[in-house]
Amino acid sequence: MSTLDFAAAGQKEYDFIVVGAGTAGAVVASRLSENPNFKVLLLEAGGKSDGILETIVPLLASQASADKEYNFLPVIEPQSGLSGQKLKLPTGKILGGTSSINFMFCTRGPVDDWDRIARLTGDEGWSWTSALALAKKVEKWVPPTNGHNTAGQYEPEVHGDNGPLLISLPNDPTLVHEKVIKVTQELPDEFPFVKDINAGNPLGLGWLPATHGGGVRSSSNNYLKTTDGRKNIDILTGAYATKLLFAPAAEGSDPAVVGVEFAASADAPRYVAKASKEVIVSAGAIGSPKLLLLSGLGDKAALDSLSIPIVKHHPDIGKNFQDHAMIFNKWVVNNPLTWDSIQRDPEVGGAAQQAFATNQTGPLSNAISQTIGSFRIPESHPMWARPGVVDSSSGPTSPQIELLFGDGFIGVIEPTPDIGNFLTIATVVLSPSSRGSVTLKSSDPFVDPAVNPNYLAEEHDVLMSVEAVKTARRLVAAPAFEDYIIEEWGGLAEAHTDEELIAYVRANTISVWHPTSSLSIAALGSDRGVLDSKLKVKGVKGLRVADASVFPYSPTAHPQLPVYIVGERAAKLIADEYAA
Repeated sequence: MSTLDFAAAGQKEYDFIVVGAGTAGAVVASRLSENPNFKVLLLEAGGKSDGILETIVPLLASQASADKEYNFLPVIEPQSGLSGQKLKLPTGKILGGTSSINFMFCTRGPVDDWDRIARLTGDEGWSWTSALALAKKVEKWVPPTNGHNTAGQYEPEVHGDNGPLLISLPNDPTLVHEKVIKVTQELPDEFPFVKDINAGNPLGLGWLPATHGGGVRSSSNNYLKTTDGRKNIDILTGAYATKLLFAPAAEGSDPAVVGVEFAASADAPRYVAKASKEVIVSAGAIGSPKLLLLSGLGDKAALDSLSIPIVKHHPDIGKNFQDHAMIFNKWVVNNPLTWDSIQRDPEVGGAAQQAFATNQTGPLSNAISQTIGSFRIPESHPMWARPGVVDSSSGPTSPQIELLFGDGFIGVIEPTPDIGNFLTIATVVLSPSSRGSVTLKSSDPFVDPAVNPNYLAEEHDVLMSVEAVKTARRLVAAPAFEDYIIEEWGGLAEAHTDEELIAYVRANTISVWHPTSSLSIAALGSDRGVLDSKLKVKGVKGLRVADASVFPYSPTAHPQLPVYIVGERAAKLIADEYAA
């Protein structure tokens, strides 16, 4: 990897320019640079993550996704389905992108998710079999730093051992997570144990691996580290892509992307870098459609209203946007050693810091959740009899709702109480029906777009969220939690009837920060959608997209591992095409 200034990038010749050094972009740039004949430029709007504690220490991940200089924080449009709430949707503006600020949870999604994409596109390269092979290429599975025996907690044969990304099970499982696993023995019919949530059928309760190794965060920065010493890749940080550049085109011919304009800030000089083969946009499900729209690709009427010259009428750009809706449900518990105590009690907090500093063990070395539950609503449930409520999941292995367990008070809407110890169970709608959009407010590339996930716009999603809360209640009523749960906290304690639960859901739902699907791939030969199965923008030469925007449906998973898979697939497609 070599470094250079902005002006120098404009004087060099590149085969490929990758926009965004995030979860997928870093993968694409790194893999392409493995070929010494390819010259690669990677543009990243943010800077390096070196020395930023909250992007290193796993349990501090919630601080990494807060209002920091290394995050994009577009404000979501007021949500009518959430009692008018306006939320922020953090994405990483830093090397590693969102993989440097996320909660590190590792879920690949089920067999049915990937096979549905393969059926939709007519391309077996998106099947579960193909995705599993790419996932193994991503991973390097490592043991927990405390060395405890993980036999029976995962299936080694479905994991990789030589990839750049370190993945591990929890280092020191805490009391609440041991209780969660005990529920699988007490109530196995509703809450069965799943040995490995990433083996293709994640339904049940199981241990949650995370992108950490040696007790510290692992991100797509690991891919970039493999480029050290390569002279055929340049990485520019602080380089904000402002628009794509096109070659002059004859009337009736498809436009061809030939480069990228970029700048350090709104009032800084603009620079241009040229790509002889392709530009790969990996700026995320918000940033990627924004860049395409700014460049004249999108709905003609909308672009005309902002005086953006139309290059290609592409009405689906920015449409089909999805995000997972989540609620942090809380209980007061009988446990003096939760995350609450680490924050408040100098003795408890000091012991945690000492364990981490000494050998990267203890609570600070783990992700904020260590266990996970993935479930489907029974076909006999009365919600399915309601008009218009149709299952939007991909099939029988696909979970519709998710439970995540936090050993302490986790909240966004309300402040953390000064006293008490808590259990937080996040309930998530994994297969939403609601769809939203990403649109421009301005032709100024430094103005945030309008982001509207349209949370809970469909009754299906509201009923799913209510059922997820009921599922969490049934779980904590298991014998394992006897004498542990003291009482429900906040609005949850006041929501008992279905009407009260619906009001609670609408007042307390937030984003899981999983934006996807705004530049989705479409069926083979379809005139709908933005991308073909090879991730090429339809009707535009020399342009691909590789990030969370490409999924036609929101993955029933935390999207970071699926996005790593997209990055690996994109790199292989490109490398194979230009191998000659």
